[in-house]
Amino acid sequence: MQIQNTSNLNGFFNECNHKVSLGKTIHAITLLFDDKSRKVEEIFAEKGFDIKRDRKIIELKTKYIIHKDEKEVYYYLIQHETLKEVYYIFTMNSVGDIYRTLFGTIESNDEIYFLWLPPKYFDEMKEKILENENAYMTSFRCRTMGRENVGKRPMFAKEITYKGDDAKSALEEFRFEYGVFPQAISFVIPSEFEFKVNCKGYYSLSSGDVIDFKKKIIEEFIGMIMKDNKKIESAKLAVEKVEGKEKIVIKEIVFRLEKELSFEEMSEFKDSLEKENFSLYSEKLEEGSVVFSSHIVDETKGNIFTITSNGKDFTVVPKYGSGFSSLVRFHRFLVEKIDQSTKILEGNDVLVAA
Repeated sequence: MQIQNTSNLNGFFNECNHKVSLGKTIHAITLLFDDKSRKVEEIFAEKGFDIKRDRKIIELKTKYIIHKDEKEVYYYLIQHETLKEVYYIFTMNSVGDIYRTLFGTIESNDEIYFLWLPPKYFDEMKEKILENENAYMTSFRCRTMGRENVGKRPMFAKEITYKGDDAKSALEEFRFEYGVFPQAISFVIPSEFEFKVNCKGYYSLSSGDVIDFKKKIIEEFIGMIMKDNKKIESAKLAVEKVEGKEKIVIKEIVFRLEKELSFEEMSEFKDSLEKENFSLYSEKLEEGSVVFSSHIVDETKGNIFTITSNGKDFTVVPKYGSGFSSLVRFHRFLVEKIDQSTKILEGNDVLVAA
């Protein structure tokens, strides 16, 4: 569905509000853009989107064939007011349209990634939303996460979808029983919003003011998770001038597990990593006190980084010219597959003569 008023943000959001008042749902996808050398719309142009920039709003138009009919899909790309690496994509098109035309572009490109919501922030924000008077959950989708995720029933991974106005208490019961964490939750805040939040940083508003929703819900999430993302973004391997001389500057980032991996578990860790489309090269794993090192190629994003680990701390450095989107993806892998209590620590700065 096309939005006509793209000459200014107020007019754009007013038209969005009008469509929501008529029963339409507006979707907002939050993204990280990892390239200072070109404009974000160039990525979509390369993927075949028609681009129209109108001041602060970029219209992305694409199409696809379904049942022999051609369907047009419109997205509206807007940069965050202060966090220049963060972008919103708004659309009135359906969830099916989004999955067919947008998500593949995001997943396959090394310069952009979803602004993923780690479980601790998802949980924190859930409680904050439910502090609103008479607010409640209407549905959720959840699954087990990390090695310690299996609760009282350890034999099988769990994924559960639930609908009902008692969704909050149901989620607490399932967490106690199975150790599950939410992946998507639908909320109602009476007289304000009806909406759904997905852990990929994907929001759907079916009732309420779009500008208020962006400010009170989406920006609150962004503020929480960018603290961690700023640490991840700081990791680099670059050539810089230091005191008039060229130096290789290495900035490490450390992911620390709450529960240390044993030698046997490290072998399983490698297998899990490769299942998530991370390939290992020149790897080394020694028994005793665990020593693991490897070059990692993110086959999805195309970036390369190196890892060294003692089973508890994973020290990571991106290869020269590689962006941080793969490090965000690796962090997500650690949280979802290995240890949902993974912390991010800033590593050492190293200077080497170029």
